[in-house]
Amino acid sequence: GYDDAAAAAAAAGANYGYTDNINNNTNITRETIIIIGGILGGIGGGFLWMAQGTYFARLSSEYATSRSIPLHDASNELAGSFAAIYLGGEVCLRLFSTVMISKFNWSWAGVFCGYTVITVGSAILVGTNVIWYDATDVEVLENQKSSVLHKATATIQTLKNDWRMKYMIPLCA
Repeated sequence: GYDDAAAAAAAAGANYGYTDNINNNTNITRETIIIIGGILGGIGGGFLWMAQGTYFARLSSEYATSRSIPLHDASNELAGSFAAIYLGGEVCLRLFSTVMISKFNWSWAGVFCGYTVITVGSAILVGTNVIWYDATDVEVLENQKSSVLHKATATIQTLKNDWRMKYMIPLCA
């Protein structure tokens, strides 16, 4: 998942970029690199969850309309498909590391570079299969009311305004 990828990226940076002396000036330890990577992954996870929730809600609505089924049933069906794809991907990535290390004698840095190639390739392939829908009337109205600053700080605002969101922070980190 995303959190696994963030941890993998942090560990890759720790394994690949670790040195006792970087640029002959600054001492950086593995733990520092891992902590920074974890923090950035946690922050990125918050933005990702917000975007994913919006996308899922819109997709469920479109799917329910196109199939003439209740929204609840559409959400359940799509959630099941998402869970199967997500967990299947997670299993495949774990198998990837096991096979690359045990059969091909890759280092962990090599495995994490492989993860990076898989991630970038996936993002490119997904981008080729996107259908851009026109904004709904409600979305157009919201966009006209919202400033750029409001949109840029939407995740922070949700954290501040929704009492449940503070309990989600450990799940993203």
